[in-house]
Amino acid sequence: MYIEEVTMTQVVNAQPPKFEWRVYRNDTSTLTIAALNNDGSQFDLTGYEFTGYVREYPQGDVLTNLDIEHQDNIITIGLDTSELPSMCYFDVESIKDGVIKTILYGTVFVEDDITW
Repeated sequence: MYIEEVTMTQVVNAQPPKFEWRVYRNDTSTLTIAALNNDGSQFDLTGYEFTGYVREYPQGDVLTNLDIEHQDNIITIGLDTSELPSMCYFDVESIKDGVIKTILYGTVFVEDDITW
């Protein structure tokens, strides 16, 4: 087994991808993610569970839960935008065999609805 030497000048980044989710208030808002391996093949999501929350501030109270479903390698995230402030934060975590990993986080920007 070969392990590359890590020097003090290298940075190890364990942060998930950051995403800006722009939505329109009262519209059905869905985000679809395709989970892929490094070679582009489908990632096997068997045994995975997903959870996610939206908060007004990263450490604030939960405003709403994300509605997360998955089938094969596709993760679908639904968001009720009707009661959200104009800017808030979210993240999505995967859970498998007791291991929790944040797979995506970011900011939700809600544009106000004209027709309501």
